[in-house]
Amino acid sequence: MTRKPVTKPAAETTTEAAAKPKTPAKIPVKKAEPKESFRQKLSDVFEDMWETIGKHHMSISGRAYSGEPPVTDLKESQRVMTFTLEVPGMDDGDIQVSVANGLLTVSGKKEAQSETKGEGYVFRERSYGSFSRGFSLPADALEDGVTADLEKGVLTVKVPRSGKAPASNAKRIPIQKK
Repeated sequence: MTRKPVTKPAAETTTEAAAKPKTPAKIPVKKAEPKESFRQKLSDVFEDMWETIGKHHMSISGRAYSGEPPVTDLKESQRVMTFTLEVPGMDDGDIQVSVANGLLTVSGKKEAQSETKGEGYVFRERSYGSFSRGFSLPADALEDGVTADLEKGVLTVKVPRSGKAPASNAKRIPIQKK
């Protein structure tokens, strides 16, 4: 099968083709979105914005009150476990440390208020936040010797350990076949 060469019509010559106005290339046009889709997107933007503001609200004092537990580091040896928690802007009266039944609990609550008065205005800001964090202690932890120190926004809790592996009271239960 042979193909025939494509030829231009006789009426159209090269000079005529150059004089003819070119039609613009067709550019795909994005279809307009329905109003409901636009409204949903706008609503999502505002929800995300308010969620971000709520999680990362910074007061005038610079302290974030998000309800998130403080950043904690744990250093462990055979003799002592040392928990270091970042609690900037909090005093010893704002924090409670307790230990019972193998659980160390650190909690805190902070309320801050500030007021600025100027000519023709009063600016008041209130921030509230609390956190609670629990840590399971190993069986050889000596709960009576726990100490806590607060210095420059860093809480250090030390839990002494006996260093002896506790005797295992675990009893194996045989599985019966039926």
